[in-house]
Amino acid sequence: MKSAAFVLLYMLSSVLVIAQDNSVSPAMRATMEASRPSKIQIPKLEYSYPAYILATPPQSAFTNVNLIEEETDKSPMQNESGIAVNPRNTKYLIASAVDYRDAQSAWVYVSEDGGKTWKNVNLGKVSGLNFTVGNDPSVAWDYNGVGYVVYGGFDVKRTSGENGVFLSKTTDNGKTWIKHIPVILHTGTMTKDSAFEDKYYISIDNANGSPYKGHLYIPWKRVIDRDSSTRIVITKSTDQGQTWSTPIQVSNVLTGKSLDTTFGQSFPIITTGPNGEVYCAWNYGPLHNIGFNKSTDGGKTWGTPRLVADYKWLGIARNTGSQYNHTLKGATRVESYPSIVVDTTNSPRKGWVYLTWAADRTPNVYFSRSTDGGTTWSTPTIVHSDTTNDQYWQWMALDGTNGDLAVIYLDSRDDATNMLSRCYVSYSSDGGTTWYNRMASDEGFDIRRNPFSSVFSGDYSGCAFYNGVVYPSTVDMRNTTATNFFDNDVYSAIINVRAPLPVDNFTAKTIADQPNDILLSWSAPTQRSFGQPLNLPDYSYVLYRDGNRVGVIPSSQTQYTDTPLPAYSKHTYTIVVATATDTSADREAVGFAGGSPNPDAATLSNVTAGNQLTATITVRTPNLREDSVNALTNLAKILVYRDSVLVKEFTVSNTDTNKTIQIPDDVPERGFYTYYVVAQDALGHNSKASSALLAYVGPIEKTLAESFDATKLPRYLVRGGWEQTDEFASSTPNALTESKRRQYTANARDTITFFPVQSADKPIRVRFLNAAIVDSRDTAIIEYSSDNMATWNQLAVFNKTQFAAWDDKQLTSADWKPELITVPKVVITPVYIRFRFRSNISINDEGWFIDDLQLEEGIVSVEEQSNTDLHMYPNPATDYVRILVPSTATITITDMLGNTIDSNQLLNNVNADSILLDVSSLPQGTYIVQCKMGTTIAQQLLKVVR
Repeated sequence: MKSAAFVLLYMLSSVLVIAQDNSVSPAMRATMEASRPSKIQIPKLEYSYPAYILATPPQSAFTNVNLIEEETDKSPMQNESGIAVNPRNTKYLIASAVDYRDAQSAWVYVSEDGGKTWKNVNLGKVSGLNFTVGNDPSVAWDYNGVGYVVYGGFDVKRTSGENGVFLSKTTDNGKTWIKHIPVILHTGTMTKDSAFEDKYYISIDNANGSPYKGHLYIPWKRVIDRDSSTRIVITKSTDQGQTWSTPIQVSNVLTGKSLDTTFGQSFPIITTGPNGEVYCAWNYGPLHNIGFNKSTDGGKTWGTPRLVADYKWLGIARNTGSQYNHTLKGATRVESYPSIVVDTTNSPRKGWVYLTWAADRTPNVYFSRSTDGGTTWSTPTIVHSDTTNDQYWQWMALDGTNGDLAVIYLDSRDDATNMLSRCYVSYSSDGGTTWYNRMASDEGFDIRRNPFSSVFSGDYSGCAFYNGVVYPSTVDMRNTTATNFFDNDVYSAIINVRAPLPVDNFTAKTIADQPNDILLSWSAPTQRSFGQPLNLPDYSYVLYRDGNRVGVIPSSQTQYTDTPLPAYSKHTYTIVVATATDTSADREAVGFAGGSPNPDAATLSNVTAGNQLTATITVRTPNLREDSVNALTNLAKILVYRDSVLVKEFTVSNTDTNKTIQIPDDVPERGFYTYYVVAQDALGHNSKASSALLAYVGPIEKTLAESFDATKLPRYLVRGGWEQTDEFASSTPNALTESKRRQYTANARDTITFFPVQSADKPIRVRFLNAAIVDSRDTAIIEYSSDNMATWNQLAVFNKTQFAAWDDKQLTSADWKPELITVPKVVITPVYIRFRFRSNISINDEGWFIDDLQLEEGIVSVEEQSNTDLHMYPNPATDYVRILVPSTATITITDMLGNTIDSNQLLNNVNADSILLDVSSLPQGTYIVQCKMGTTIAQQLLKVVR
């Protein structure tokens, strides 16, 4: 069935080629979209959360680092990362990823302290081209210490087919960058024979014995629309990336497969040997194999492409929306791809070629090697000890100082449900004969928690390895939340393969009868990072309190009493294991001398208003101190904060612990308020704030009328960009909009909730004027809640495709469309109405405008429904009036003296769902407009003003 569908798709593509040779076919647009998805769609699955929520998680032996700085951009997503270390000075590293910030610009991340901290550098976009850039980035350093980042770019709207590959480089360790040097560029009129370039990974010949030392190589997958073909091509530079050779084809041409990454040729990767050999490997999907080719003359000529490693399908193949992909976790695309390196050091394995890939329904990471320059290959072996759950997105690196190997990958072994993943690293010091694997990530994450309908979290990871230190780079969702799927970051770890392991079970214990002491204890390590023995004489412990060094503790001790300390003082301790040359990752413990000085947090249970301007705040008082061990004996006050401002100090007795109390608070005006409370003891020590609660305080009426014309809005609940505007209104002076500047921002999330209304026996009606000039990929939603805003139900969704006047690229009074919506059931609880807007990450429009909102009780009558069907606007009118009736309707117009106006003379335009009248010739006054639609007759008054 799948093959038949593919044949049909190919036939349809052929028809499009004949009919419209200069356009981008849907297949090519899908290929571009799959290369870098742009359509935001929040997934609706049940997600897994980090293991620490469920149980005590395993700890990583290595320090984790987020490569992404604090983000303020509304599109804080990254995936598909690479990383490289400067061989001339290992303090300097560069990394990059597909980064959606700044409307999908190119970014590079720079470390000047060996990967401990990172700065994010925005390389921007290519001048003069309307491209998204930063696609499929890769990074490398040459032997002179010049750093390179390579990435693709293409037409932001995916309509012209224009695309290219670019390089930026630094000669001062990442401080400044020469930006956007074209490697290849396709602009102008694109045809079905034009190329789309994808998956570009730079490699540099840094071998001392190579006649081509310093040459740069970039392979990529070339897609041709006419025959939906893929081929692997390679270009090179001999002048540090300033100019590039014409790409050479190194694979066969595979037709009819470009749309599907799973079944096409993709993911080409280059490496170089000690004598200047160039090796290229790629995924060959149709036969589930690794393609391979070799050049012995610096990439000028190539041998015959062949297949060197058969594998089983990875995961489950399914249609992910625009193409077929292998998938894991029930949703996310995960493909097989190769990673290839060559030993160019002076080790006994000099010249050996190493290859890794992931495969199997429950995937494993496989390894094979060639000791004869790629002619023959060893039987594949698995590089990790666990084979029960998923291992995928591997990348291999070789230590350029001694030839050791490291393979990093995402691994789900620590989650019984096989959903959460962590980065693991496998290490070999004998050319891949034996492997030792360790956890690198200190937290698990769910790759389905991405903003692309769970389908896309990138396609690959990265790894660097030099002088005994491994640096992985992987996508990481640990900072996402149940309501924020956008914060997909890139994490690394500093993995010293020779360092001692850290201590286990590090604790800081309060000694009840010694308020000036804290007892520290731990379990001693017995190994180095990857199983090497660690003997007592080889190491000692270094202890820090609050960031200050306490001293060195001999390896024979596993306890230490820190004294004297101020009573009731809190301290943070870290301990590291130190040898003569290396230190372990630290372990941290927090302790209180004599217990915590602060009370435990109070619990804010509820906030109610009772239809008046007084809130009743229900609080459960604490009975312990913050350490959750020692009793709270001097509770004195509950501090009440409204909108983060202290508004009341409520006195309680020291015996009022673990009790429920109620505190009144008078508010200055009706509206929405956020409350939290803090417990305070008799010494003035404050607890942490309770969880905050949002509440409406004030009268609840049967109706609400809002013209948005007051000087400022009432205390509605506003999140995002909703505000009044006088630039476009149905009834002057103001309307409401989320895009006051007439162009809403990318990835906007704007919500306004109005005061509740309540009716005992009738439904609630929502009446308003609406102009939803929003892109079809955006959503303007009206929702209601009848359970105090705990859950929301959809009433209506709007975008510009629903009404012709909204899609005519002109913002006029004809855009105002009346709406009348009824909450579908009668409830006796208050009903909240909210307007919620959500935009995509790239294509934007004018915005959503609201005017003359009314919330009222009642059932829509037949007459009202008829009048609703007879929408007529603008009214009053000056030049034109649009009547929303079928084109077959008969219109009769009379003035107030009973004279009939020839409506045919006023006809300007007739659509299937509306009639436009030109009333500019009518004298000012009031007219009766009557419309007959079959047996239904409706009429309204029309005012013509001058």
